[in-house]
Amino acid sequence: MRDSKGDVKTIINNAIINISERIDEEIKLNYQISLQELGINSVKFIGLVVALEKEFQIDFDDENLDINIYDNIDNLYQYIVKKIEE
Repeated sequence: MRDSKGDVKTIINNAIINISERIDEEIKLNYQISLQELGINSVKFIGLVVALEKEFQIDFDDENLDINIYDNIDNLYQYIVKKIEE
């Protein structure tokens, strides 16, 4: 588990930057923007999920593997924090 929620956000930011083709490393992500707006489609989303599962040693529930569930990055962040705390 991570020391703080700030660490979780940093790791999520880095994972999204690595997956997305529309942002560069200098941009601080707006957590109200959708993953689709960042150029992350369903295939890239699965890659993001795999990276986040590995990093945080969590498993996404099957029903949460749909990119459309996450209206914005903050929804994804909240889900990961919930899984870490389980």
